[in-house]
Amino acid sequence: MVLDAAHASLIAPAIAGSTTAPVATITTITTTTVTTALVRPVVFV
Repeated sequence: MVLDAAHASLIAPAIAGSTTAPVATITTITTTTVTTALVRPVVFV
């Protein structure tokens, strides 16, 4: 899976601070990242 720098910058702190970050937030960010990665090639081809 290829991550955009913007997504990586959001996910890294979420994982690092997983003790304080809600699991739902991490799940949402991950889902958004995966969806973007899947949709982008379709939109920009």
